[in-house]
Amino acid sequence: MVNSLPPLAWLFTRPEFGKPRLVHGFAVDVFEDGFFEGCLAGNMAGDLTQIQEVFGSGMRIQNGKYVFITPSHTRESIFVYRRGRDISFSNSLPFLLEFHEVTLPWDSHYARKLASICLGIDAYEKELLKIGETEILRLAYDNLVIGPEGKCELIRKPMPPRFKTYSEYVGYLEETLRQAFANAARDGRTMSYHPLATCSSGYDSAAAAALAQPLGCREAITLTEGFTKKSFAEPDSGKVTGESLGLTVREFEHPGNMRLKGGFQDIALFLATGFGAVDYNYTPFAGVLGGRVLLTGDYGDVIWGMHSEPSSDLTRVVFSGNSLQEFRLRRNYVLIPVPFIGSRRSQEIWTISHAPEMEPYMLRTDYDRPIPRRILEERGVPRKEFGQRKKYGATVLKNPLVLGDRVRSEYEAFAAKLSAPRTRYRVRGLGWKTREGIYRAASVMEKFLPALRSTKRSLIGESFPLFLHSRPGESLEICVALAAVQEMYRTEFKSNSTITVQNGAPRLVMKK
Repeated sequence: MVNSLPPLAWLFTRPEFGKPRLVHGFAVDVFEDGFFEGCLAGNMAGDLTQIQEVFGSGMRIQNGKYVFITPSHTRESIFVYRRGRDISFSNSLPFLLEFHEVTLPWDSHYARKLASICLGIDAYEKELLKIGETEILRLAYDNLVIGPEGKCELIRKPMPPRFKTYSEYVGYLEETLRQAFANAARDGRTMSYHPLATCSSGYDSAAAAALAQPLGCREAITLTEGFTKKSFAEPDSGKVTGESLGLTVREFEHPGNMRLKGGFQDIALFLATGFGAVDYNYTPFAGVLGGRVLLTGDYGDVIWGMHSEPSSDLTRVVFSGNSLQEFRLRRNYVLIPVPFIGSRRSQEIWTISHAPEMEPYMLRTDYDRPIPRRILEERGVPRKEFGQRKKYGATVLKNPLVLGDRVRSEYEAFAAKLSAPRTRYRVRGLGWKTREGIYRAASVMEKFLPALRSTKRSLIGESFPLFLHSRPGESLEICVALAAVQEMYRTEFKSNSTITVQNGAPRLVMKK
């Protein structure tokens, strides 16, 4: 254990010669046969590959094999470093890079590779970097099994049960949360975690809070403002909804795009994961997240929306929640994006949303989600208090340098160390911006020329959400942010200590 590391960060390395080593923060639970951070709905002592709902990551030795466990949502990943027969794993990309003294060279495709998770768990890009014998991989959702000879195999998590009715589905959500809360607070853990809900004026986080309240959740947090497609600073507090559920609600001001009080490393925690630091709006909550199981409504737009297409491989077009991983490891909380629970049964959930039994809860509008509406109304929340108008809490940072002179100067200092090919990425950036402008113009003109609707995608060659994250400048920001966060790990790792392996378990913290 290294107390100076982020509490929930871990790195496990198995060199070709020598003993396996584990380096971790103080909140990672270490067992005789493995380790884990987070919580899950199941028995930690059983076969982890058979657990459907996992909200964290770790490893167990089962039948002589290393079994690495990933979250059962696509908000976070584990990362793999491989060079010859040496192999390492971590729940932090900058920690992994720093441990192996790797500086990620600029490549215009990093942002797109990370954002490809929107294509689903079958189609996303796993390889982030390959130079000679060195390979860096990103793995999401599927568990990873490493055999005695080093053979790697991805094992898909089992499917949730089928849902025929609203009651069956909501019952599964409630039972999953009950088990996860019990696991998070169980005796014998290094640290216990207790539920904290997010709650806005919309559907998804409010429904998650409603499900959690009877199971022991007593508090919620909310941002006072959000934004619509046309304006920022729209009222978005979920205080009234949360209090209707019996929760104590704390309100926080939205950080906006121009209120960054810290330096570049503060925002680098979000930029380093990719996705344009879309979750920087979580920073006001930083002081209240430690030791909590944070419930969010991320993915509700897909799984509960009346107009979305069912997808058992977790495809999506919105990236909120995907830039939190480094922030979470440092702030020491567990993340449960509730709509992901059971979401691989999306066809059944879609059928339930459109079923006759849900008719009383349908609004017949563009913003219509009968499942969360029924959850909330059956728990006593008046219809007019929530889900009236779609708003967004995520922060859109197309250029982090607009956040002030201090951020700009620190960013430039890290960028200078990378020796990035500025001319090359600026030329590519100009080409990208030209294509974006043509696409947006075609989107406006298609109202008058419907034929453009079928041809405009060929202008960018992929889905527009993925194209937005193929901006070359965003890839540079990722490289610079990774360098900044690596420097944080470098400082924290200097105070590490050494422990011997006990009973053959991977209970080892060592210097490189």
